[in-house]
Amino acid sequence: MSDVARSTGRGFLLIIGAKAWFLVSGALISLGMPALFAKFSSTGSGTAEFGVWGVVINLVSVFNMMMITGTLQAVAKLVSEQPEHSNRIAIAALKIQLFIGVPVGAAYILLAPLTASALNDPNLVPLLRISGAIILLYSFYAIFVGYLNGRKQFGTQAGLDILFATLKTALVLGAVVVGAGVLGAVAGFVATAAILTCLAGLVVWKRGKAEAQSREPIQGIALKLLRYMILVMGYTFALNVIIRIDLLFVKSLAGQGDLLEVFVGAGAGTDTLANRLAGVYSAMTNVARLPYQAVIAITFVIFPLVSKATFEGDKSAARQYISQTLRYSLLMVAGMVTVLVAVRVPLVFALFPIEYAAGADALIWLAAAMLAFALMYVGTTILISAGRPGSSLIVSFVTLALAVGLNYALLHGIEPGWPMLERAGSATFAAIGGGALITLGLIAYHYRTSIPLGTAIRCVLSAAVIIGLCEFTVIGDLSPNFGGRLLKLGLVGLKMAILGILFYALLYVMRELSDADRARLRSVFRRGK
Repeated sequence: MSDVARSTGRGFLLIIGAKAWFLVSGALISLGMPALFAKFSSTGSGTAEFGVWGVVINLVSVFNMMMITGTLQAVAKLVSEQPEHSNRIAIAALKIQLFIGVPVGAAYILLAPLTASALNDPNLVPLLRISGAIILLYSFYAIFVGYLNGRKQFGTQAGLDILFATLKTALVLGAVVVGAGVLGAVAGFVATAAILTCLAGLVVWKRGKAEAQSREPIQGIALKLLRYMILVMGYTFALNVIIRIDLLFVKSLAGQGDLLEVFVGAGAGTDTLANRLAGVYSAMTNVARLPYQAVIAITFVIFPLVSKATFEGDKSAARQYISQTLRYSLLMVAGMVTVLVAVRVPLVFALFPIEYAAGADALIWLAAAMLAFALMYVGTTILISAGRPGSSLIVSFVTLALAVGLNYALLHGIEPGWPMLERAGSATFAAIGGGALITLGLIAYHYRTSIPLGTAIRCVLSAAVIIGLCEFTVIGDLSPNFGGRLLKLGLVGLKMAILGILFYALLYVMRELSDADRARLRSVFRRGK
């Protein structure tokens, strides 16, 4: 294996390590907050408070991710193609954000009352306004991370990711523990974004001064960057609405219902009902998204590789990168989703208060949806890095239309309660599954490659065996009243590890995992000169 390949592999490990910590810290927040709100709730309903947090963060994340993904990928692509002009590209991006990031963030803040009205909860207004600052900060933070990614400075990028994740976890969870509630947690997120944006800007400024730059003028860089950013932001906006629109439908439509006595204790108002439903559903979506988060690291590394290969016209290299990326993405996510579905009931009991158990069946649909979304995300990222952002934009908005239509059709008019959660999950799975098939079809059409059919079949067979063992036997059965939380988590974690090993052992027996795969892994770890 060449030095470039080994260097790229080690860069992948740095990013995957940072993203692993980002994943762990994110899990500490999303999976730990239900228990913390239950213990330190300032309103007496931890589930409802977590529901409010989930709605606010999911809504602002649509725009956060739009900014950071669109800007990062646009800057990284141009910098990787023309590293000798990287400083000029970064400066152009900073100017552009004055006309994109700043207006979007300001509009989000100013329109908070209308947004809260659409969600049938005027109490959301101050939270939405405070969270809008994150959009403003992310629009500039993304430029700095994109610069580092395009220059293949994966170590520095990984360091910023680790620091961001650590500080955010400390401030957000700390706010809940001291009784600051949802408001304090959102403020902690804003503070983290502000600190890391300033730090990343300082790092890039120092690196930029030290980098050798061409003095030759370049024409149209701002226009090219702007065009690319808008296309990527459009598709990213759609992708993030797709995976969050179901929660917003649950919150809004449940808030329209009459006073119901659905939960333990009579007299719960509609607002509390809507927030509790949102809290349970938000917890299930957080669990389901864990496998998808694992593939994000792949896109950070594959993006500059495919971009460079297509820019240089090396179709063979691009085809190889694409095929291997799709295959390994499926192998990685399929194993995690299989284990997640297999242990969903004991896992929910181990992670959350008893009230959240009603969402366990919705987790089946949501986990399957996130498997499809992971493949769709990797696929659309490949299309973007290969210079086809328009294709990704079309796919994302078609899928968004499906998600909106299906969620409305299945949720509108039904009585607020637990059935809403399974209906929302099934609508999301159907929409994203369709989008994933369209994405893979486009890749096959343009590049004559896709996920190997044999790989997909063997993953399905292995998953069927694992889930069947858990559904039709008493392997690892765990009662919600058995032991304390740490013991439950330990038992479930052990069961998940065993099932994960069994999943990949079955793939090895079916010869899906080969000596070539082991050789690739060893070459990544082996130090080259």
